[in-house]
Amino acid sequence: MKNFVLATQLKYVKQTINMNLAGISNDESCISPPSGGSSMNWIMGHLITQTVNICKALGMDSSVSSIEKYEELYGRGKPNVNSGNAIDIKDILELYNSTHDNIIKHLEENDIEGEENLQTLTVLTFHETYHDGQIGTLRRVLGKDSVIK
Repeated sequence: MKNFVLATQLKYVKQTINMNLAGISNDESCISPPSGGSSMNWIMGHLITQTVNICKALGMDSSVSSIEKYEELYGRGKPNVNSGNAIDIKDILELYNSTHDNIIKHLEENDIEGEENLQTLTVLTFHETYHDGQIGTLRRVLGKDSVIK
């Protein structure tokens, strides 16, 4: 049952992230709110950095291509990126989708080993949900229609 809940939450987060990023260019993904804060691009790159921790908690291979570049640009506390140094949002989304497909499949097919891993996965799933909401708000900041009505 625990896996069903986490797998379902991650499926919906993945779905809404993809909906919110539909039609967003790389330049648009690098725009921050006027009052400050992270851009869509930074948030998505940051979620990639956390994929490694999700995989570790699941006992999965946590290798992500060019994770060092992601950590350098999108690690916690790193400054916002701009269109000159950001990884293209399409590439980030492709990596996000492929890693999350593997994570969701693993959750559906395997038990979570240990209370600490369950706690880590619960926190990281909340983390993804939090940032998913930010991406939806940033879509509106860009003047785009809401995709969830």
